[in-house]
Amino acid sequence: MMSSNLHLYEEIGRLHETYGDYVRTGPTEISITDPAAVQAIYGNQSQATKGPWYTLLDPRVCLSFTRDKQEHARRRKVWDQGFSTKAIRAYEPIVASYAQQLVEIVERDLASPIDMTRWFSYYAFDVMARLAFGKSFNMIAEGKEAYFLKTIRTDMTNIGHLKHMPWIFPIFMNIPLLNANNQRFWKWIENQFLERSANEPEQRDIFSWILDAYKKGPQSPQDTLNLHGDGYLIIVAGSDTTSTTLSHLWFHLASDKTLVQRLQKEIDALTELNDDALSKIDLLDATIHETLRLHPAVPSGLQRLTPPEGMTIGKTYVPGNTIVQVPLYTMFRDPRAFERPNDFMAERWTTNPELVKDRSVFIPFNIGPWACVGRRLALMELRRVTAELLLRFDISLAPGKVNDTFLKDGKDTFTLTAAPLLLNFTKRQYTTI
Repeated sequence: MMSSNLHLYEEIGRLHETYGDYVRTGPTEISITDPAAVQAIYGNQSQATKGPWYTLLDPRVCLSFTRDKQEHARRRKVWDQGFSTKAIRAYEPIVASYAQQLVEIVERDLASPIDMTRWFSYYAFDVMARLAFGKSFNMIAEGKEAYFLKTIRTDMTNIGHLKHMPWIFPIFMNIPLLNANNQRFWKWIENQFLERSANEPEQRDIFSWILDAYKKGPQSPQDTLNLHGDGYLIIVAGSDTTSTTLSHLWFHLASDKTLVQRLQKEIDALTELNDDALSKIDLLDATIHETLRLHPAVPSGLQRLTPPEGMTIGKTYVPGNTIVQVPLYTMFRDPRAFERPNDFMAERWTTNPELVKDRSVFIPFNIGPWACVGRRLALMELRRVTAELLLRFDISLAPGKVNDTFLKDGKDTFTLTAAPLLLNFTKRQYTTI
C-alpha cells in the first residue's frame, strides 16, 4: 500500500474505521489494531520475526535491521554497554552543552518567530553525531544543515513513498545514475569511521563500545559494512525521532499556557538542573508520553513476519509468512485503550489514570527483544532541552498559516517528519539554578 501525500498512517486509520481490526494492505500484508496484537507481534514470547522491509540497507545490516534473533541478541549486548546507566550519565554533559547552545540561539533571535522544527533537528543531530563520531557537525553553531542531513531527508522521503515495496531498493541501488548521491553518502560514512577509529575521544561515547567489539572480532568485510550501518542507525534513529517528538511536544506546549505554567513552577523549584531531578517531575514525563501517544515516531508501525506455521492473534489465525504490523498512530488513539483518545491530556499519565484503559498497547519505544536501545538517552534529550527552554522563556504560537496546518503537514516517511513550527519566545524571570 502506498500513499502519494505521505500520510499513510491516516489512510490506514480510515481503513480500520471502515473494515475493523484486520485490514489487508497488500497481497500478503495485514495491518492489525486488535489490542492482543501488540504482545503477540512484538513481545518477548512472539514467534514473529522482522519482515523483508529490514533488508533496506543491504548489504549493510545495522543492529535494528538484524532479522536473526540470535545474531541480534549478540550485537545488542554490545550496544547495551553503550546505553547503560553509567554510560548515559556520562553523556549528560554533552546533551546539556547542546541544549545550552539552543538556548543561546533562541536568546539571539527573540525579535522574530523561530522555526523550532529546524533547530530541534540541528540539536538532535549534533548530539548524536558527537556520540557516534566523537565530534559535532556544528549545525546549531553554524545555523545550517550538514551535507549528510539533506541526503538523509531525501532517502527518508523515498522510503516513505516505497516502503511497502522493499524489493525495489536493490534495483535502485544498482543504477549508478540514480544512486550516485547515496553512494557518496556511504563513502562519507566510511570516512567518518576511519577518522573516528584513529582518534578515540577522551570520554567514551556510544561508538566506543561498538568499535571495541569490532576490533576484537574477525573484522570481515561484512563486519565492516555492519559497522557503517550501525553508524547510520545511531545518527538517523537517534536524531530523527527525537527532533520530531520535540516539535510536536512544543506545539502542544505553545497551545496550552496552563500546562506551561505548571511545568515552569516545577522546574523553578529545582535546586539542580540534571536528569536525575528532571526525571522526578511526573508532569514533564507525562507531557512527553502524551506527545508520543498522539504523534508516535513510527506512526504506521513496525513490520513483522509470521512464522511458517502461522500464529493466532487474539481469536484470529494469521497464515504463515504474512507481513503484519500494528499501526501505532491508530492504536494509540483507540477508544478501547484511551478515553478521549484524540485529546492531548498529560494528566492521563499522572492524576487521571482512568483516562488510560489499556496501557499495554502503548509502546512508543517498542517492546520485546527489538525494543529501542536508546530509550533512556532519548528521554534525557527531550527532558533537558525542554526544561532549559521553559526555565528561561514563555512561548506562544506565531500567528499564521504555518502553525494552523502544523499537524496536517507532517509526513510519514517511516518515521514521522514534522512540519515547520514557528514559535514566539519572550524572556521570563527565573532564579538561576
